[in-house]
Amino acid sequence: MDIFSAAFFASQLDWIIIAVVAVLISLECFRAGPARAISIALSFPLALLLRDSLSNAAYAGPLAASLTTPVLQAALFGILFGGSFFLVYRMTYSFDVGSPGLAQAILCGAAATAVIVAVWIMTPVLQDIWHFGPNVQSVFGAAYRLWWLLAAYFALAFARG
Repeated sequence: MDIFSAAFFASQLDWIIIAVVAVLISLECFRAGPARAISIALSFPLALLLRDSLSNAAYAGPLAASLTTPVLQAALFGILFGGSFFLVYRMTYSFDVGSPGLAQAILCGAAATAVIVAVWIMTPVLQDIWHFGPNVQSVFGAAYRLWWLLAAYFALAFARG
């Protein structure tokens, strides 16, 4: 396999991973409503904010600084994401919101996936775990990140109501 074939396959693999995540979130949204998709979309940027703030924290800062390998830093991000997901889910979940229609579930899945990819690209710790190719970086990178996040949050608000 030459370099061009490898680059083409790698970029296609990125889009396949993104599509699989979007389909899984859409199925969950169709099954149980948009609360989990909304919680994921709100928790991912919150975990990034918490991770960035952790280095200056009074007691946890030295502990976070001792985690030097990318895997441990990604695990810390995962713990922060899990904690923030739990809290946001508890704040946003309500029993009266039923399962949305198919179009709204697809919209929820696409919106939550857009937030995940946009935040993943801007998080160096996660880039060490999986580095998206230049195609995905150009679509979800710094130039369009704001628009992806705004569109995703508008879409999630629409799907919720």
